Amino acid sequence: MSPDGKEGRGLNFADIRDGGRSISTPSPSRGRRAVAFSLLLLFPLVLLPLLDGCASRREIRRFQIDHSEFRIRMQKLEKQLAENEARVDTLIAVLGGNVGEHFANQEEFLRGMRADQRAVSAEIEGLIQMLSARVSDSDVHVRRLVAKLDEVNRLVTEIVAGRDSLAISPTFDVNDPEKLYNQSYLDYTQGNNELARLGFRQYLELYPATSLADNALYWIGETFYAEGLKDSALAAFEQVETMYPESNKLAAAFLKRGILRAARGEREQARVLFQRIIDQFPAGEETPQATMRLGEVEELEKSPAEVDQE
Repeated sequence: MSPDGKEGRGLNFADIRDGGRSISTPSPSRGRRAVAFSLLLLFPLVLLPLLDGCASRREIRRFQIDHSEFRIRMQKLEKQLAENEARVDTLIAVLGGNVGEHFANQEEFLRGMRADQRAVSAEIEGLIQMLSARVSDSDVHVRRLVAKLDEVNRLVTEIVAGRDSLAISPTFDVNDPEKLYNQSYLDYTQGNNELARLGFRQYLELYPATSLADNALYWIGETFYAEGLKDSALAAFEQVETMYPESNKLAAAFLKRGILRAARGEREQARVLFQRIIDQFPAGEETPQATMRLGEVEELEKSPAEVDQE
């Protein structure tokens, strides 16, 4: 209790005055340490009369042990207080004087992150540009293909237009059937099969009853045959017999029909056609070839047993 009857506030007498002026008192932690050391010094003085009077050797020994333990505990407290003060100083430094440095470190970290972000963005931009370049190259290729396709379409259109113009081309003298026929035959001999075929068809349309009409039809079949269009050729050769049964090209048409039938595996029909040439045109120029072709067909028609016997 204080002299005025009030409890004291520990050892932190911050308001003690000396002659009307304030006396600075130590901080609470330092005050506690001073009091501890004072008590440590007072203990021997307080207990000295006891030691002089009736303390036995055992009591003295016990006192020494307690005193040592008390001193060790005080040293531990002093050490803990010092560590706490160091922590407080560190906290003050972080929150006070080193705040700028702390924020500077944060700013440097943020700058590093921004730099990394810019690098990643640049890499992504590079990839986008590379993909755009590839897309552009593909677009160029597509455009080239489209241009080539347009060129092909243009050429096809010109060819079709050329075909249509051939029918009225001044090369064909439609007013003279002989010239028209001769010009068409000349085109055939020169390998212009399509042009020759157009001329012969025009001849048939304009002059179907002349002596050369059956020949024109036969040569139409030959133009197809030369181009490998076997079905169209066979149809034209068959029309020779249908439209002009007395044609001087009948034997030649039979021969080509027989060859085409044999090539298709129709041996019986081919044999009949070759035989007709031999029977109807024994002295014709197609007869020797028809005879040879007939023998080939008959040889193929023999059974394997008959071939072995021969």
